[in-house]
Amino acid sequence: MNKNSYFSIAAAVACLLACLAIVAMGAGKALAFQAPEGSDQVEETKVLDVDCFGTEKYMAVDPDFKADNNTLRIYAREPGMDLKTQCAEKAGKLLYTVEKEDPSYFSGILGDVVFVDYGCCPDPRGLAVVDLARKAELLDAGYMSEAEGYFRITDSNKLLYMAYIDEPETNPGCKDAAVWEQQGFSVLYQQPRALNLTSGEITDKGPITCTMGQ
Repeated sequence: MNKNSYFSIAAAVACLLACLAIVAMGAGKALAFQAPEGSDQVEETKVLDVDCFGTEKYMAVDPDFKADNNTLRIYAREPGMDLKTQCAEKAGKLLYTVEKEDPSYFSGILGDVVFVDYGCCPDPRGLAVVDLARKAELLDAGYMSEAEGYFRITDSNKLLYMAYIDEPETNPGCKDAAVWEQQGFSVLYQQPRALNLTSGEITDKGPITCTMGQ
């Protein structure tokens, strides 16, 4: 067996272990709750392995896998009820549900705008952004959740994130692509973008680049 074969086997095993670890932590949940930098502080609690997050106005309830449920639910906060009790009773008016093909998880909030991470494996994952006041989805796209320096709110009320580019219209070039593929990894393309949280307008903030994927 040549050196490249050993690299390919090691990479495949590493990828499998990473996916199994994520599944064990919640059927595909991101490795840790990660809200955009600059978003609102939230209260967190857990009832029977279901995570709940609260602000003064809203309660977000992550999927309940014991009920075979991939859906994130957003409720209005029940006056006079603490978060743990409301979470246990699923009390309050149901305002919005986010249901994708893969499990959807609360990933932060800014005022009335909620950020939702969804997926079953490491990057690329899915990112949905919902304006609860208007009940409108501002964004539903692939993104690179582990890109350093991104997933943050700017001073101009925009979400800066690293978008996943499935099929670039032009090949941006990737000098390490052959090496990564020989080692059993994939080549992913990404581009920094900004989402205006008021208008929903999306703007490119840099060139398309490549990165190694599992």
